[in-house]
Amino acid sequence: HDNFKSKTRTRDAMKEELEVKILDIDENKLQRRIAELGGTQLFDGDMQTVSYEFSETGNTPLWLRREDETARLAYVSNKQCLFHETLVTDYDEARMILHDIGLDQRSGTNAYFAPRRAKKVEDRGMRLRLRTKGTYGELTLKKDVKKDTVKRALECETRVHDVAACRKILLAFGMCEIKPYKKHRLEYALDDGVKVAIDTVAGIPTFLEVEGPTIAFIEDAVQRLGYTMAETNTMSGRDVQRHYGVR
Repeated sequence: HDNFKSKTRTRDAMKEELEVKILDIDENKLQRRIAELGGTQLFDGDMQTVSYEFSETGNTPLWLRREDETARLAYVSNKQCLFHETLVTDYDEARMILHDIGLDQRSGTNAYFAPRRAKKVEDRGMRLRLRTKGTYGELTLKKDVKKDTVKRALECETRVHDVAACRKILLAFGMCEIKPYKKHRLEYALDDGVKVAIDTVAGIPTFLEVEGPTIAFIEDAVQRLGYTMAETNTMSGRDVQRHYGVR
């Protein structure tokens, strides 16, 4: 797995994500403007996102084991004769995801158990998602914290090597799939740490997402792309679907 290197870093808090959206854009005009600004294409492909929620819990734990270059997330049940495992790039991010959805790590082990009556992820104000992005996957946990000029969210994220295995792990652990979401994304990086994404979802006019490290950087990027902050909104992807009457 030469292209699957660890991104492990020590961090005890979710990172903040700032973003805005602009609906019903002229994609060709926007792509020309991004090229004029020297944007670098990061991704061009289909994405599928599925959210997960607790449906039932048992006594079988998830296992998360740190290795030299990667970590391994696994579900093992001798009773059910099940073994599912995937590599993840970031042990610390994966550990925070398991902790923040309410799992308890057994002292001195790599085992994470769900409480007998696990509180739903959504009731914690969070969304646990498994996302397929081209040839790789991402396991993410996001919590919206504030919507003012921009949408603010806290997020943990790690790449997963085997999306199918990760899906089996979550389902075997007692989670269910909800809210599947598909889109085509064109993603670019500008020279100031800002990322812009052009998203196309069936039945919805193409829209733009601008993400940056600060509000000032986002405001500057929006202006340079030819828009105003008055044209932006703080909708989620689901909000955009509801806006256009798509379920």
